[in-house]
Amino acid sequence: MKKISVIVPVYNREKYIARCLDYLINQTYKNIEIIVIDDCSTDNSASIVKEYAKKYNNIIFIQNKENKKTFETKRIGMEIATGDYIGFCDSDDYIEFEAYEYLLNTIETDNYDIVTADYIINENNWKMPTVKQTHKYLNGELFYNYISSKEAYSMCITLFKNEVIKKSLNDVDYCIKLAHGEDFLWRTIIYYYVKKSFHTNKPIYNYCKNIESVSHSDDTLETHINRCLDYTILLEQLKIFFEKYNIDNSIYTNLSKRFAKTAKQKLYDSKYRENIDIFIDNVSKDLQKGLILSFDTEVNRYKTEINKYKAEIDRYKNDINKYNIIVNRINIADILFSISKDNSYIVIMIIGIKIKIKKDSFVKIVSWCIPIKKWRNNFRTKFK
Repeated sequence: MKKISVIVPVYNREKYIARCLDYLINQTYKNIEIIVIDDCSTDNSASIVKEYAKKYNNIIFIQNKENKKTFETKRIGMEIATGDYIGFCDSDDYIEFEAYEYLLNTIETDNYDIVTADYIINENNWKMPTVKQTHKYLNGELFYNYISSKEAYSMCITLFKNEVIKKSLNDVDYCIKLAHGEDFLWRTIIYYYVKKSFHTNKPIYNYCKNIESVSHSDDTLETHINRCLDYTILLEQLKIFFEKYNIDNSIYTNLSKRFAKTAKQKLYDSKYRENIDIFIDNVSKDLQKGLILSFDTEVNRYKTEINKYKAEIDRYKNDINKYNIIVNRINIADILFSISKDNSYIVIMIIGIKIKIKKDSFVKIVSWCIPIKKWRNNFRTKFK
């Protein structure tokens, strides 16, 4: 039997790690090596994994002596993996029981370098599968589609040939401490060596929305500055990689703009959007130290846009006041639901207006587009 190595980075996930391991241990495909790497957790995560490692001999447990962040932690797992194929799973998510059997059967149908599947967004046990088309890529098409933003696949829904992973390890420096954007850097470098890939739309992975994860970390000024610093390190590594293989420099320029835009958007979505000048001052100090290499032009553009965004914020506040007036008129208890006789439509009666919506469309769109989490959960509860 072919062997699969699954790499699980862990940092303070005592609430979720047992669930993650239970799903990996009970996979329908049995020849699996589970490599769990604890990145200096301060909770009981390590103790929980140790107990599993005592009970199951296919679990390899490693503890970092210092906090290395996600990028370097994944590298450690890649270097010691002995499987013919390598997969990844975040410790606060879980993968369906038949996932690796399905991925292995798919990747070996036509000797692909990698195979990706689809995932389910899981929020408070309300599952929503994503819908993507099936794709096959030859002659390195995946790499250029990915870096040009046409494709985006998580490492956690992918099975890689070991040899593809091992090649990528030679193209990045050691001890790169990245918590934001690390998945993008790994995928870019790995995809460069992928000549033949296949994407299937079967949902195999449960992405669980967790406010404690790095991508949903505390909304603090320090978090946003760290994100910019991480993106800068990422871009510097990509620059070295692109120059090494003579990859079109315009692609790197576009990526720089893309990550700067992401960092800026994260900030404007945060409570610091009203104190953007504080953020600019802090980033400028780091610029003077030479820490941010790729964001200088973007920061200058931020400064010129401050007043525009402040004006937009004022407009948002006015809109919110208008919405609050409307919401106060409509209570969730006043919404009446009924099902059509053929069981295919939802009929909603709200403030005297009858609305008829296809059942599937209602579940997929309405129940996922309510912007405020509290309202969304109340809505789902009532709908059930």
